[in-house]
Amino acid sequence: MTIQADIGQSWHDAIIELFELDLSGITGTAGDKYYFTANLMPDNSKVQWKGNIYEPLPIEASGFERTTNGQIPQPELTVANVLGTLASVVNSLDDLLGARVTRRRTLLKYLDTGTSPDSTQEFPDDIFYIARKIAE
Repeated sequence: MTIQADIGQSWHDAIIELFELDLSGITGTAGDKYYFTANLMPDNSKVQWKGNIYEPLPIEASGFERTTNGQIPQPELTVANVLGTLASVVNSLDDLLGARVTRRRTLLKYLDTGTSPDSTQEFPDDIFYIARKIAE
C-alpha cells in the first residue's frame, strides 16, 4: 500500500516528523548533518529512517502551511536545548544562518524498524534555510 492510500483510510499510523540539519553549506564539510525528531519508537528506541538515526529532541515546528494568496511559508522551529545538544553548534556557527533544514514526514510503519519498512513511502520534503534566530 502507498502512503497516499494509507492517508485516505479512516485510520492510519502516526505521521512521524523528521528533521535534517545540514551544516555543510556553512562549514564547507560534506556530510556535516544532524538528524533529530520529537518521536521515539513504541519500544522507546531511537527512530531510524533511510539508515539515519534521529536523535530525540523536544521540537515544535509550525508555519509550513501553503496558501493560494502567493505568500511563501515561513516555518519556525522551536527546539528545547536538552543537555546543550545544539547550543555549542549554534553559538560557534553564527546562529546557523544559512543552514539547510529538511523536514521529512512518513508513517510509523514505514520507518526502518516499523512494521512495513519502506523508505520510498513519504510525503514531499519541506526544505528551507535558516534566516534568523529569534531567541535562545
